[in-house]
Amino acid sequence: TLFIARVNLGYWMAQQGWQDGRLKKLTETIMHIRTLKSLALETLCFEKLNQARHAELDNLQRGTIAGGFTVAIASSIPWGCVLVALYCLLKQSGSILAVQILVVQRLMGSLLLAISILNGAIHKFIAVPNSFARIKKYLSQPDRPSDLIRQPSARDGAPAVQLNGSFAFLKGAPPVLKDLDVNIEPGELVAVIGSV
Repeated sequence: TLFIARVNLGYWMAQQGWQDGRLKKLTETIMHIRTLKSLALETLCFEKLNQARHAELDNLQRGTIAGGFTVAIASSIPWGCVLVALYCLLKQSGSILAVQILVVQRLMGSLLLAISILNGAIHKFIAVPNSFARIKKYLSQPDRPSDLIRQPSARDGAPAVQLNGSFAFLKGAPPVLKDLDVNIEPGELVAVIGSV
């Protein structure tokens, strides 16, 4: 049971990781939607979001199946023990009194409750550090540079889009567009052409 619970928690932690990644990609897409549309990269972003969502759901499904096995085993083993105990009692004394059945039933009820509490405690024991690690990872992320993409000014004659900097598809990858400084005026038709 502990092995299956450990496998279940592994799937749960992987699902949390994929969920965090998907939400980060979604946030970046929303924050940079103008840039993505101007560079025609929205399809690529949505494919990455979809891939992360499928991995997240896959791990969630596997964790749910493993959790179902844990619950089934945790509930079945004690009742198997009850049957073995009653069989041994029957073999030893030749008969079983109603009082003995009630005592065994009460003991099994207590054991099932203890197993249920232990299962919840194991989950919390692993979930809480994972949650703290996720919060720490989130809080340690750098803020979005304010000079990278500026919101268009409300004044007349201001550009509709201003882009400054270098851009890469993946973090840490070499930039695809280097030292970009673009001001797109309202009504202008702009195309960025090149291999992707």
